[in-house]
Amino acid sequence: MFIHSNYRRTFDKAKTVFLFVIVSSLFLACTESEQAKKAEPKRNTAVQTTEGGLKYIHVESFEGPKAAPYQYIYMDFQMLAPDGEPIFTTYVPAGSTPEPQGVRLLPPPFPGAIEEALALLSPGDSMIIFQAATQALPNEAERPKKIKPTDEIRFCLRVYSIMEAAQYMELNRKRIAVKDASSAEREPEIIRKNVDVNELQDSVFELPEGLFFMIQKEGTGPCAQDGDSIIMHYNTRLLNGLTVDDSQKMQGKPFGFVFDRTNPKRGLIPAWEIIFGRILNKGSVGVFWSPSHLAFGSSKKGNLGAYQSLQFQFYILDIVPKNQIKGYKKNFANLDNLLDKKAEK
Repeated sequence: MFIHSNYRRTFDKAKTVFLFVIVSSLFLACTESEQAKKAEPKRNTAVQTTEGGLKYIHVESFEGPKAAPYQYIYMDFQMLAPDGEPIFTTYVPAGSTPEPQGVRLLPPPFPGAIEEALALLSPGDSMIIFQAATQALPNEAERPKKIKPTDEIRFCLRVYSIMEAAQYMELNRKRIAVKDASSAEREPEIIRKNVDVNELQDSVFELPEGLFFMIQKEGTGPCAQDGDSIIMHYNTRLLNGLTVDDSQKMQGKPFGFVFDRTNPKRGLIPAWEIIFGRILNKGSVGVFWSPSHLAFGSSKKGNLGAYQSLQFQFYILDIVPKNQIKGYKKNFANLDNLLDKKAEK
């Protein structure tokens, strides 16, 4: 969600003050966190710089606990174009159901990474972070035409709470239930009925997180570690059996990716973090039924609607340790997907 940046720029003071006024108004219009109700924050308009060089304005700051690595920062935020127009926002009209997002705090991978600023936040805080357009929106096809590569993107955010991963998953589950109670609450029961209809109930296990699975073939060795590359065939289906994606039929070759729970750019859904980090190993085959809170939640992906339960089947061909991928020579057709700069380091 957030992109790292080493961007440098001298800021126009008038624009900064104007931005502060706008953002302060936006923040004050939002629901105050519990901590904000108990104490007055320190307010600031000055541009500051982290030790690694990332520029930010800590608009409001409270005395309170900071997020630790791998905890979630539950916040509202806006991504603003240079003219102040929102490119993306979690804020909703008055009277609507709030849609804050949880952002996982990762250790800064290099000096000036955005995690340096996020690590300064406490519940109730608000902040503006400045980032180069090429870093904030690296995919040129998704970048609004009016945004130039030399432009600066601003993230304006407001923190409500800091929580552990399990707490955030539970909160996300409850949010989905509030958003579409009849659908979200029925998902586990719908999955169980799907399992029963196919007479698989004696072979299927259910995890506390809500993921259902059945191992069709046992594998060997450990599960993947962060930075390892996974080569596999897979298919994704709706619970009614409709195929959404199939690496063999649609791609005609195995699919490979770098398993990395510490890198948000990898975009792993929670179900995949559990499946590859805790269950499947080399040579294993399994079927998994994921409720929407472990998949894409309220997001719409291609032909998938919001709050969609999914069925995955995986055939793990190989798990390649991070330090061995550079010389990997096995006869799989898609190794170009694996040999990226991160995997080769």
